[in-house]
Amino acid sequence: MLDNLRPRDRHLRRMMLFAVRRHTPSDYPFLFRYAACRTEEDGTTVKNLAAAVHLLQSSTIITDDILDAGSPDCFAGASTII
Repeated sequence: MLDNLRPRDRHLRRMMLFAVRRHTPSDYPFLFRYAACRTEEDGTTVKNLAAAVHLLQSSTIITDDILDAGSPDCFAGASTII
């Protein structure tokens, strides 16, 4: 997953690592592998797709955590909008 990110995107890399380490992964990697792989080379696409889906699923949790850590005056009510 990190091989596909540019080294200068360090903040995105840190967010991806946080999402992968802190949240329980779903069954999407296994489902995608069995549903979409016809050859071994398809595994790379499946791996990237599963990582993207996992990040999408956990992005609302991460965004909520970021907003909760911010100033209450700046972000009052923002987590309820998400």
